[in-house]
Amino acid sequence: MQMKWYDLIKTSLANLWRRKARTILTMVGTLIGTASIVIMISLGLGLNKEYMDGLMESGGLTTVNINYYDGYYSDSATKLKLDDDALEEISKLEGVIAVTPLMEFYNGNLTAGKYECYSSILGIDPKAAEAFGFDFEEGGMFSDDTKKLEIVIGGGAKRYFRDPKARNDDWSTINELDWLNEKYRYEVNTYNEDGSITTKKFKMTATGTLVENYSNNSYYIFANIDALKELVKKNKKLFEDVKTDQYTQAWVKVDDIERTIEVTEKINEMGFSAYSDAEYITQQQEQMQTVQLFLGAIGAVAMLVAALSISNTMLMSVYERTKEIGVMKVLGCRLSNIAMLFLSEAALIGLIGGAFGLAFSYGLSFVINHTLSAMLGGSIQSYIPIWLALLGLGFSTGMGVLSGLYPAQRAMRLSALQAIRNGA
Repeated sequence: MQMKWYDLIKTSLANLWRRKARTILTMVGTLIGTASIVIMISLGLGLNKEYMDGLMESGGLTTVNINYYDGYYSDSATKLKLDDDALEEISKLEGVIAVTPLMEFYNGNLTAGKYECYSSILGIDPKAAEAFGFDFEEGGMFSDDTKKLEIVIGGGAKRYFRDPKARNDDWSTINELDWLNEKYRYEVNTYNEDGSITTKKFKMTATGTLVENYSNNSYYIFANIDALKELVKKNKKLFEDVKTDQYTQAWVKVDDIERTIEVTEKINEMGFSAYSDAEYITQQQEQMQTVQLFLGAIGAVAMLVAALSISNTMLMSVYERTKEIGVMKVLGCRLSNIAMLFLSEAALIGLIGGAFGLAFSYGLSFVINHTLSAMLGGSIQSYIPIWLALLGLGFSTGMGVLSGLYPAQRAMRLSALQAIRNGA
């Protein structure tokens, strides 16, 4: 006699429901085990996702940073220099979509009324700036007019404006500034031979402010590099240490993440020091996998306990149903059908318990992301992709089947007559 699959499922559900209290308790164990694995792995995935999202938002995965300080301090005509010709050569590399030199001013102080800002000003090429992901909160990019000293203020750089008379921990003063309408002054001090200090001020206007985010752009104050060069040329004594024909830094934008490392290597081969966040992705991914395995192992302990519970429940079921098993054998029921009956019951416990565990995991993930994360300052996140949900459900079902193997074999080995006699 061969049982059909729908008869098998119907009979299995009926058998489980006959001992519903024990079945429910076993499913609760499976629920906890499934939720433990899913949530633990989701925390590792959330950590990795937050890191990768931060890199994507900052543009770091497709941005190559170039530093070359040796060339800056050498007057040798034969020494490699990071100048316009070198940047032109870099711009021709395959995959490069934008290149901008950087000129950073450290020796000044930017003021806006009574507020002072000790952040450096970074000169960039306005034509290339758009490619580097400037996300404006107000206004827009400065113009190409080199006669104007225009700036764009990063969202994070706003925090550098402080009232010197205010308490050191008072950050609320930035809310009082009307960023696009303030009168800015760039003050540079020079020390005279007699020990006195001469301060020269340059007027600046803000054309835009950037959104505060993970991007490096958020923590700089930007200006047109050509306008800064004109400022240096007109005030050579004031900026005698600043060169306008070569640079110490540059940014290179690449069209694809996979090409970033390739472009970085080619720039290094040219003799410059280049690096990008993309170089650290593989190492970061390996670390994240280790974390996920560790967290998954913690959850697996709970699932192991649930598997033992399923096995114990099914084994008790075999002992309680010895007469039923004997009758089935006497009536000609195949041993494979008897085994499948117990395996399907175990699988249903794993499947149903896993489904509820998955639903519980989504609910717990919501609480973590919207309550616990806020309490901890966003330092913890849970992320459950569809593959993890299917993996959790498949794992709980598979664990149920494995847990039912021994009870199923036990049922198959029972002697029909002995089973009927003992179960009478």
